[in-house]
Amino acid sequence: MNAIVISILEVIAVGFTVWCLFNEKKLIAFEKRIARSIKRRRFKVIKGGRRANEYYA
Repeated sequence: MNAIVISILEVIAVGFTVWCLFNEKKLIAFEKRIARSIKRRRFKVIKGGRRANEYYA
């Protein structure tokens, strides 16, 4: 049973690697979106439900 799971994971890894070789631009765009969302979460100035325009006119 354990060998079957390992074989399935190996096939998935090889398939993903081959997909990345042919779709490199899509992968780069996806990585940039992930990086932007992480930075956006980290650099929030105001936390909570209030918006910045409620504080400034």
